[in-house]
Amino acid sequence: MTSKQQEYLKLETTWMTAVGLSEMAAEAAYQTGAHQASITARNHIQLVKSQVQEVRQLSQKAETKLAEAQTQELHQKIREAGDETADQEEEAYLRED
Repeated sequence: MTSKQQEYLKLETTWMTAVGLSEMAAEAAYQTGAHQASITARNHIQLVKSQVQEVRQLSQKAETKLAEAQTQELHQKIREAGDETADQEEEAYLRED
């Protein structure tokens, strides 16, 4: 596992802990009669969850595009290496004449 993946997992764990604590705080506010505070907290939690989901989707798209670009680059290098080999073989053939 790469350090980036470990960092991501750590952030994901921290995020889930923060959401859980926020939901408990919203419930506590509701139980103590602070209904408006509870509603506001729940609305903010929902908003943040949707924003995080959007960022996750964008991240996934970026990873896909990166993988595609890396694949294209690899194919290009293979083609260039093949062209160089063909040129060298042609030069060797022409020198024999």
